Amino acid sequence: MHFKILSVSCLFIFSGCTSYWYQEGKTFDQCYIDLDNCRKEMVQHYEAGTGIYGYGKRYEESCMQERGYRLTKDSGLPLDVKRQDPVVHAGEGYGAAGTIK
Repeated sequence: MHFKILSVSCLFIFSGCTSYWYQEGKTFDQCYIDLDNCRKEMVQHYEAGTGIYGYGKRYEESCMQERGYRLTKDSGLPLDVKRQDPVVHAGEGYGAAGTIK
């Protein structure tokens, strides 16, 4: 069982599937706060009966794009940015990335 979990984890790590919200010139703290605020807004706007995973993903994407962020694969990020692993819901999720300054 542990071998299967490890194998699947390695597959995701080495396949470059991880995506991060990133905006050149933004610090990691700014990105993290913006992402957290978008997720809090999503919860406030959530309507009963709407699939939380589909709605949440669409809302987060729209909110972060309106703030100027773009989804970037790990391999496309500059080497000197801090990354936060994605919060995964139903197999999908995005992390935050930004400069440490």
